[in-house]
Amino acid sequence: MDGETNGSQEATQGAQDTSQQQGQDQQETQQQGQSQVGGETPDYEKQIAERDEKIASLEAQVAEAAKNAETAEQLRGEIADLKAQGESDRIDFKLQLAGVRNVKAARALLSDHDNDVIKLKEAEPWLFEAAGKHAKGGSSAGSGTTGLPNAGAASDEGKTLKHWREIAGLTDEDDEKKEGYAMPSNSIAFARNYTSVIDEVYQRASVSGVLKSGRRMVRAGHNAKEILIPKISVTGLGNYTRNVGYETGAITYEFETKTFNYDRGIRLFADVMDVEEAGVNDCFVEAGAELQRTQVAPEADAFTFAQIAGHTGVTVTPEDLSEATATDILQALREVTSAMDEKQVTLGSRYLFITPTLKGVLDDFSYANPTMSNRVLERFARVIEVPQVRFYTKIDLKSGDTEFGYAKAAAGKAINFMVVEKSAVIKFDKHVASRVFSPDELESLDSYMMKYRKYGIVELFDNKLDGVYVSAATE
Repeated sequence: MDGETNGSQEATQGAQDTSQQQGQDQQETQQQGQSQVGGETPDYEKQIAERDEKIASLEAQVAEAAKNAETAEQLRGEIADLKAQGESDRIDFKLQLAGVRNVKAARALLSDHDNDVIKLKEAEPWLFEAAGKHAKGGSSAGSGTTGLPNAGAASDEGKTLKHWREIAGLTDEDDEKKEGYAMPSNSIAFARNYTSVIDEVYQRASVSGVLKSGRRMVRAGHNAKEILIPKISVTGLGNYTRNVGYETGAITYEFETKTFNYDRGIRLFADVMDVEEAGVNDCFVEAGAELQRTQVAPEADAFTFAQIAGHTGVTVTPEDLSEATATDILQALREVTSAMDEKQVTLGSRYLFITPTLKGVLDDFSYANPTMSNRVLERFARVIEVPQVRFYTKIDLKSGDTEFGYAKAAAGKAINFMVVEKSAVIKFDKHVASRVFSPDELESLDSYMMKYRKYGIVELFDNKLDGVYVSAATE
């Protein structure tokens, strides 16, 4: 009887401890809710530290309550929930400290970059502010001790950004339209939001963006027109002998100097009276998006492919595929992939660029012949359609004196398809400037002016040309 009484008392005491713990949790939750309603910005570092202390406390209680299985299991469940929430908060905290523009979008892509915020920022710079405005100690409006904005408050600037995304054609189909947008009250907010929208328009409109090089792989040259690209090579293996040991090899790490080869820009004027009705900011957001979509992205793509096809050492294979069947195209692709496989070209970052016409032939074949193999397409990390007007072996960049933009060169050929391994390409923009000037800043004109400039390079590593193949029309 004494044993049963003692067991009953221990169970009752465990239940009371659990009840007290839940009451404390509810009280803390209410206090946090009241703090947020009052407009205070949460201190994320403090919350994370407190959550870690609570986890340690609960783990200690598990050890004490080991004899009571039900109480221990309940506590373990609370620990698991807190750990999951804590990890989620840590990720959000890191993203916001890095200056992320959209936490939800960034988290959707984070797993593609090993859950590393730094890697994500290098691969997808358009998701982040140019200078981390959310850095700790910053002076962003509406921020608290951590420099982070209050997540529970919708700002006029956020509504403005959504409005401009709609104007630029970036609205996602599943977005719910919000009412009551307000224009930013200062030029800094306009410049920041304008640049982010225009950058995203370019990212979506460009088809060669997947070849963009990371900033870490380049360094400044001796003058502003040069860039230094690292090249590394190592010797192979030798015999190991018990008396002598290892043979001696060498690591060669040197920098190759390349010259920037793309420097293009434009300035556009709009009379004050012409934009008065539409609104100045809306007008230039729409104009900037149109410039990126119809001029900047197509020309940048055309320049990229022409530079790759025209690089010394790259052989352009003449092939008349104007009336080719899917079998012919698949056979050509199989020969290319087999040759690259034999030369040990990396498979994971191998891209196929192909015209929509030829891609359509392959798609129709797959639908009509579901039992026939087209698995050669699985040898590419991604298959990207390139409109023929951006796909030539040579182009002429117009000076702007009498004509603007670009055009196929007289000696240029239409490209059928191109296979490129990303590490073979140097594609880097050193400077991209986009700004709108008011009439007060222009002495001789009662107009607004938008200027845009893009300064960069597209080149190839001479020791990685095995990762490039170009098929072009015969005429």
